[in-house]
Amino acid sequence: MLYQQIGSWRVINQLKMNYNSEMEKAMFQSHGIGYERYCNDFSARMKVEARREEDYNKEKRLLQELGNTNS
Repeated sequence: MLYQQIGSWRVINQLKMNYNSEMEKAMFQSHGIGYERYCNDFSARMKVEARREEDYNKEKRLLQELGNTNS
């Protein structure tokens, strides 16, 4: 693994991941990049993870709203 020093943080810069063609296709459809770039490009990986967290939070808020209207 490679590490990148950002301030006092030490960040993993490369991931070793096993993936198949279906996972690659899904990654391109969802995020516009492949696993190779996701594993090797720290900034691209952070953008993907930020979008995933944003989507998760939107879904969580929506489910809370739906739960409140059904009560």
